Amino acid sequence: MQHDLAAPFGGARARRALLLVLFLLAVALRLPGVGSAPIDGHHVRQADTASMARVMAREGVSLWTPRIGWAGPAAGAVEAEFPIYPAMVGAGWGLLGAQPPWLPRALSVLAWIVGGLALWRIVRRRFPGMPSALLVGLYALSPLAVLVSRSIQPDALAVALLVLAWERADAARDAERPTARLLLAGALLGVAIAAKGPVALWLPVVAFAAWSALERVPSRVALAALGLAVGLPAVWYVHAHQLGADGASFKLWGSDSGKWSSLGALSQPALWRAALAALLSQTLTPLGVGLVAAGAVGARANDELRPPLLGVVAGGTALVLLLPAIAVHDYYLLPLVPFASVVAGAGAVWLWREAALGGTPAARVVGAVVLGGLLVSTGQRSVRYLLWGGAPDARIVAVAEAAREVLPAGTATVVVDRHPQTLLYALDQRGWHRATVTAASVQELRTWGAEAMLITDTSSAYADEDFVLALLAAHPMVARGDGWTVVRLDVSQ
Repeated sequence: MQHDLAAPFGGARARRALLLVLFLLAVALRLPGVGSAPIDGHHVRQADTASMARVMAREGVSLWTPRIGWAGPAAGAVEAEFPIYPAMVGAGWGLLGAQPPWLPRALSVLAWIVGGLALWRIVRRRFPGMPSALLVGLYALSPLAVLVSRSIQPDALAVALLVLAWERADAARDAERPTARLLLAGALLGVAIAAKGPVALWLPVVAFAAWSALERVPSRVALAALGLAVGLPAVWYVHAHQLGADGASFKLWGSDSGKWSSLGALSQPALWRAALAALLSQTLTPLGVGLVAAGAVGARANDELRPPLLGVVAGGTALVLLLPAIAVHDYYLLPLVPFASVVAGAGAVWLWREAALGGTPAARVVGAVVLGGLLVSTGQRSVRYLLWGGAPDARIVAVAEAAREVLPAGTATVVVDRHPQTLLYALDQRGWHRATVTAASVQELRTWGAEAMLITDTSSAYADEDFVLALLAAHPMVARGDGWTVVRLDVSQ
């Protein structure tokens, strides 16, 4: 794959112009809705992140003991991934004295740009004969990347740290100060894994990228770098597990987390259909899938493609190990994007070369038709996905606006709903979230200090007439609207 691309792709000035256009387009795609509250796509994850940041903004930043609004009226500690992103957002909100959604969204966009610059450095260093814009194109324009890198959640920052670790490990191969670069790579990777646990699946990729640099450093340096990459997140997750001892937890690990695959999950076709749609349509796109496949074929001629190709394999591993999570939350595939982007760009170069040097006119016509079909399919699916991701949940907006009128600030509130975390955040209250409740659980919540309960028709308890009659017989109803009811729990009747 070592060939001159100057003719089909222009000179250095044209390539820089193409890269600038790609950058501006990528930023423009992330601007719509930048000031929107976290009630659009993936709003449960966004609301959880914003809730931790809100507590830090009001009561001080604490990296060691993250707290969240649904851990009781005092916003208790929660078992969570390392809260570097909520802490940055909380610190910014605290300085502003307000909580504008544009700040955390801008932080996500900035993190993605920083990761893109690191990816560009790798591309420029290892693939000098290829147009950089092609190799970072999927990173910039993947529908999943566009949506998540403007969301209020830590994923974009975690992936940026991952790419920075890859870049430093790669630079250690032939730059000065390999020891410092390897140690920095290990530290960056460790923080990335602590901030987003599944990033650990891409640790072998960074290690492979640094492999040839190991000859230039003492073995103890390599072990220290590995220790940072593994030890930092290990220390955090052991500590975080203790924070969740009282039940306030994101359930990061274990069979009850709902994230990791089991034999039962792997045998469910519905999960596979949803996860493959997330991979092929929302993350890689139909066009990207074809280019990644072409890049994998062309990788035989370029050893430098092995690390990004291994990153694509890690993405396939994630699909298997995290099938239930990916089927519901496609953002678990986000770390795949930078590696797939390089392979896809190399695939585009390889296809161009094959068509230019050896393709027949008939083959070129067929190729053009296939390319056109892939472009149309990619465009349609991408637009549909981004429109979904940018649309607010109108039901939550309506219920929250109405319920805020009858719930005084500082009311310890139980929200019973399909998405109770988002609704509780939208209410700007503290309390607890439940998908459903029983008479016994209501009494338990009262003993914990619950003062009110908002229950909606998305919960099975709302349709239980016996439960609702008993609830209203014991506690006064404050208000009722279309599909929701508020009752006081601190008053009996």
